[in-house]
Amino acid sequence: IAVALAVCFGLRRKWKQIVCEVLCWNAALVSAYGFVKAFTDGALPAGGFSVFGYANQGAAFFVLSYALSLGLWAMRQMEVSEQEVKGRSLAHPLLGRHYPILPVAFNLLGVIATLSRAGMLFVIVLSALFFIYISVASMAGKRRVHRVRGLTSLLLLIGLVVSVSVFAPPEVGKELATLTARGVADRASGHGEYHERVATAIMRDY
Repeated sequence: IAVALAVCFGLRRKWKQIVCEVLCWNAALVSAYGFVKAFTDGALPAGGFSVFGYANQGAAFFVLSYALSLGLWAMRQMEVSEQEVKGRSLAHPLLGRHYPILPVAFNLLGVIATLSRAGMLFVIVLSALFFIYISVASMAGKRRVHRVRGLTSLLLLIGLVVSVSVFAPPEVGKELATLTARGVADRASGHGEYHERVATAIMRDY
């Protein structure tokens, strides 16, 4: 909590972005390490992925890192657009604008590799929100070139999701097949769970 407060109120915007980048790239390296480890072992571990021993533990880490990476990607696009409005040009416009897609990709793959259904659900929701945000921001752009370049990120994200869907191992498909709207609602509300029954009994008796 102390570190979060220090980053939020004690750093300027540039240093906040640097901290965000460090967190995103650190998570990407953790994800890459997990795939190297899985490749040397010959298969994805059943209990955990990378440095995590529990599926939901790794999924929580990579989902947070995925959300930060998406935010970094959107922020970077806005920064490049502002520089272009001021007449500044980048040596490598495509790379300068879209390099955060690398931690986005690694963190997305990290979530999927944990085989956590909750993590996969959060990733789907975050991707949909990012898709809507970039679509609205691109359509509201004042210049046509900014709208086109903004929509490039949507194509990159769609390509990433399609690639994951096509090349994902069978275990991922099995976990995704168990995700139903009723099941998600029951887990989110605690319907039929032990803690829900106990809490109801406590409220009734006391």
